Amino acid sequence: MSKKQPYKFKFDIAVQNGEIHPLSMINASIKSGTPVQILGERISNFEIEKDGKIIDINDMTDKISGNIKIGGIILYPGKIIPLKLKVPNSEIEFDNLHFRGIKKRKKKKISTEDRNYPYKFELIFDENKLNLNFKIVRNSNAKQSFKWEKFLRILNKERKFVLIDKETEKTVFKIGDLPGKPVDNEWYKSLQKLTQIQECTNITINIPNDFELTSKEIYKIDQAVQIINEGEIEYKLDNIEFTLKIKDVKSMLNSVKSSSEKPFLELRPHDDYKMNIFDQEINLGPFRTRINSFDILNKSELETKLERTNDEENVRMKIKPQKTLNIFTNYPYC
Repeated sequence: MSKKQPYKFKFDIAVQNGEIHPLSMINASIKSGTPVQILGERISNFEIEKDGKIIDINDMTDKISGNIKIGGIILYPGKIIPLKLKVPNSEIEFDNLHFRGIKKRKKKKISTEDRNYPYKFELIFDENKLNLNFKIVRNSNAKQSFKWEKFLRILNKERKFVLIDKETEKTVFKIGDLPGKPVDNEWYKSLQKLTQIQECTNITINIPNDFELTSKEIYKIDQAVQIINEGEIEYKLDNIEFTLKIKDVKSMLNSVKSSSEKPFLELRPHDDYKMNIFDQEINLGPFRTRINSFDILNKSELETKLERTNDEENVRMKIKPQKTLNIFTNYPYC
């Protein structure tokens, strides 16, 4: 006995100026789960096909005489199922996931594929077999990616999760005996730090599809986290020289002799401290450079000039910084 084939409907929808495009209406309907109605005046070339043959709509009934006019079409996108995904014995959950139920021949599927989520979950029931697909979408941000990595780790440990009905809070699916997925510990640590940078700077860091976690990227991530946590970073500065008045040099040298603490120097402030992480510009704001410890390279020369020169005259000083810090104005960031 041959299986009955479903009817197929084909029609054109006119695009009218000043009105919502039909595809936009249909996409919105799919995302919201609500039906969409298209009026007959926008429909043309309506056809019904069955078993590969076009059927004349007027031949489908003997109760109507004359040509049948299409008054409108209502499209039903399928049932929306609001669920919560939770991994037992953990805090990991994905709340308010809207699955769509789809039935095709012997297969039944619930999926979030048409939702604008950073994660995709799909369960396919084929007779007595269950296929499970889940993945993170491309170009997700650091916080989303970090949550996904935490999910994979706890799933590797528990090997199961449940889907809970949002309205009744009852478990509707229990998925167990899941295979483990490989994880990258270095990437996990970096994502944790990237999430902190994103939250404390309010700058979204999207993870590119073809990212490569190089030692250079790791260095920049660690540097940004140190600035956020401590408000300063050590900075390597080469030998520098500058002009001071004789009286200021005298004061500095006297301070060195009379105090156990070495004098410090502060250079002019800077407006921005910018770095690029995964091609995303991270601006940590204004900062000043402070030389906390240094050696005077031309000390003998200066001492000789101090004896012969007027206090208001200028002299060149050469120093070798031992410890230099960039100190950030916006600290604490969060």
